[in-house]
Formats: sequence, structure tokens, C-alpha cells
Amino acid sequence: MAYVKAAHQKFLGEQVPPLKIDDKQLARWHPGFDLNGLELPTPAKLPEPPISTKLLSATELLQSVDRNRAAPPPGMEQAIQSNMAKVIEQQKTVEEPEEKADGAKGEENPSSVIC
Repeated sequence: MAYVKAAHQKFLGEQVPPLKIDDKQLARWHPGFDLNGLELPTPAKLPEPPISTKLLSATELLQSVDRNRAAPPPGMEQAIQSNMAKVIEQQKTVEEPEEKADGAKGEENPSSVIC
């Protein structure tokens, strides 16, 4: 439609005196405008569709989820290992003072004493 409106504006500009009408106010074509005689616009080449892997079935979707779930991203793997190292270190520091305190007393373990 924009192509026809542009051709109509060009036609109106070639008239004597030149006519200028806003496209929003255009209600009909000029009687001398040959609508059927317009040259067709040259067709443009369509863009290529994007290359993507589409899942074709529910089975393929489930297989894809299983593959992706099996291997966490590298950053997550590093974070898990770092966190586990901190947890193990904290457990060692909590257990060591208890062992030193029990050994320093030289007494029986309080849990083995019957009241």
C-alpha cells in the first residue's frame, strides 16, 4: 500500500499545478492516476531462515533435558567444589577443639559415665 501511495504522491507532484495531499487525508485516487499501469516493485530476496535444532518429539525433548541435567555448567561445578572445601574445613575446626578438650582433661568421656 505504501508503494502505491508513494507512486500516487509522485503523480500528484507532476500535475500542473503540483498537488500536495497528506497520506492521512487521502480519501481516493486522482482520476488520472493509472492504478493498473503501475510497475510492480521488484521482489526482494527473502532472508534465510535461522539455523536451529528443533525438537521433533517429546522423546527428543526428554533426552535433551537428561543430557543437559547430567553436566552442570563449569562455573557451578567450581562453586560446588569451593563450597564443599569450606564446609569440610569448618567441620575440621569444629571437631579439633572438642578432641583437644577431651584429651586435656584426662577424665572419662562424660557420655560413658552413668549417673
